[in-house]
This record gives sequence, C-alpha cells and structure tokens, in this order.
Amino acid sequence: MTQATRGVLVAGATGFIGRGVMHELLAGKNRMTVWTRRPETARRLWGDRVGLVTRLEEIPADWAIEGVINLAGQPTVGAPWTRSYRDQLVKSRVDATRALTTWMAGRAVPPQVLVNASAVGFYGDRGEENLTEESPPGQGFLAELCLAWEEAARSVPPGTRLCITRFGLVLGRDGGVWQPFLRSARLGLGAVLGEGRQWMPWVHRADVAGVILRALDTPSLQGPINVVAPGALRQREFMTLLARRLHRPLWMKTPAFLLRLLPGEMGSLFLDSQHVLPQKARDHGYDFRYSELSDALEELLGRL
Repeated sequence: MTQATRGVLVAGATGFIGRGVMHELLAGKNRMTVWTRRPETARRLWGDRVGLVTRLEEIPADWAIEGVINLAGQPTVGAPWTRSYRDQLVKSRVDATRALTTWMAGRAVPPQVLVNASAVGFYGDRGEENLTEESPPGQGFLAELCLAWEEAARSVPPGTRLCITRFGLVLGRDGGVWQPFLRSARLGLGAVLGEGRQWMPWVHRADVAGVILRALDTPSLQGPINVVAPGALRQREFMTLLARRLHRPLWMKTPAFLLRLLPGEMGSLFLDSQHVLPQKARDHGYDFRYSELSDALEELLGRL
C-alpha cells in the first residue's frame, strides 16, 4: 500500500483512541472514510477531509479501501458493570467486528488488512508472569470479552491480513482514564489500589496510533500485537511518579476487598496484574516515542 493514496476505513473514529489515530492518518494524507453513529461529531472534528457513512452499505463499490481499522466499542470505564452494561461491552465490540468482516467479505476486492482493537485484559490476572503475544488467555470477564472480540475478527476474508492490537491503559490529554487520574492526584487523592504491587501496563496514545500505522504498513506484521510501553511499572510506582511530578502526597490506600465489591468483576480493572511486553512491535522495528512513564508525564503535564 502506498500511504499517499491509501484508502482507509475507520470504525470508532470519534472515540478517545480513534481521534488520536485519525490525527496521524490525516497527517499522512490517507483517503479516509469513517463509519460512525455520530456523524455530527465526526463532521465537527474533521469537516470535509473524510467521507462519512452511518451504514457500511453506503460505501460505493468503486471506493478502494485497502485498510480497515476497528476501534468500536463501549468504554470499559465510566459506568458500573451491571449485567446490562456488560452485555453492551460485549455486543458493541463483537457486533461491530462481525459487521465489518461480513462487509469485507462481500467486496469484489476485499481490504488488504484489518487492524482490530483488543485489550491486555485478554491475559487476565497473571501475577509476575511475563506476557508476550504467545501467552494463552486468562480467566474472568475481561478475558472472555477479548476472546469473543478477537474471534469475531478472525472471520476476515481469505487473503486479508489480520492484526489484533491488545491495548494497555491508554494515556492521552483529552480523554480516557487520564483525566480522572489527574484530577484525583492534583487534589492529593491519588491512591494505592490494594497492595499496589500489580503490574500496570500503560501506553501513550501517540504510540497506540504509531503501532496501528506500523501494522497497516508492514505486510509481515500480523496476529496479536501487545500495545504497551516497554517501561513497565507497578501500580504503586505509577501513582508515586504522578504524585511526585505534581508535588502532591500519596497517602491514600484503597483496600482490595472494597474494589472487589464493585459490580460485575469491575474491580479486575484495578487489581489484575499483567506484566505485558511489547515484543512483536519491537521485533518489527517500532521505536516507542514514550517508553518510560517519566517521558509520558512530561508531555501529558506539559501545559500545567
């Protein structure tokens, strides 16, 4: 694929991760189409620089789409994990992915590559184990969610390369979990969760976009890709660095048993330990812009 003339379809483009990815793609002068349920938001963000469709059937048969990026899905943070919301988490991911792969299979010339989102929740709670893309799935709701999501993506048409990007905790200035982290830490209310020894895989949003573009451009890159920064930290270390950078105390501690009382295994978001390594991205030459949290914090807090 030639980047200057590549046709790319993005699902989930108006979300927190999607906005970062779109910024990089538009800078590369790709020919962009966005599949969205929020056309007004998409038009406000990008004007006439992208084609907008609310149904995949609206994409003309003669539009060349070489690459597809699927980031669609309800956020895992921001609402309690009731049974109804857990169903939404699964349905929003699996249904969108199945719709995309079905549409791809119906094209006279299917896209060359699908980059489909997933998450490090795939691995479950793994303690001190080093986790690469070859590690098996874990247990629990998040692992089951990611398995179903990835299985839906595997129904790509023959000849379409599949990359599954397993995101860690994504940090960026204008969304995701960063703003709640920042607000609590600035008020001196940052907390150690449980014992704080659990590994906390994080990644800057700029590197999420970078790895996705590398996946689009690299024919030898396929299968699962861990999208996490190389500079792994434990939860206590993460909060200590943030509090120190803000010149705030870190005195609060939230007992694990309280977090485990959250509905629908939501406590696993905060307590699961996952020492995830970005082996495949580094093997394929990706150089992380923010490999250490101290560097990421300089960017994230630069305007304070």
